[in-house]
Amino acid sequence: MWDHGVLIESARISVLQGVIAGLCGGVAMALAMMGLSVATQQSPWHMSKRLASVVLGPGAKDGGAPAIAFGLFMHVALSAGFGALFAIVADRLTHEFWMTGLAYALTLWLLNFWGSQITPGGRQMSEAKWAWLSPLAHMVYGGVMAAIAVTFAASAMGSG
Repeated sequence: MWDHGVLIESARISVLQGVIAGLCGGVAMALAMMGLSVATQQSPWHMSKRLASVVLGPGAKDGGAPAIAFGLFMHVALSAGFGALFAIVADRLTHEFWMTGLAYALTLWLLNFWGSQITPGGRQMSEAKWAWLSPLAHMVYGGVMAAIAVTFAASAMGSG
């Protein structure tokens, strides 16, 4: 079976390549959320503050640069970590990057949505009128991560 020129059963990516793919997906997701936030008359830093509020509490949503920096740090760390896990899942279980990437991203959204319910800041975030934007941004993450993973797998097969 082929996936955009990559024989799926033979496709391999390393954990480091998964981290890189996850970081690329995270950048694309952050840019998508910034654009969606502006489109809904929110600050482009709105989601960074809201992400920080899951850990720092509801007050972080009104915070300044420290809340934004903490939210961005959390986003980068989670993007890299989930990218590493994606590499393991795709490499060892499915060998199918596109559908695994999208299903993985939506699973992350579900886990984040329900997991955030344990903190007051997380509950406020999931109850907001713009919460429906998050699954779209997670699909951007999964799609870009999968595209980078396919590129890594194809180049490894071409050089091997």
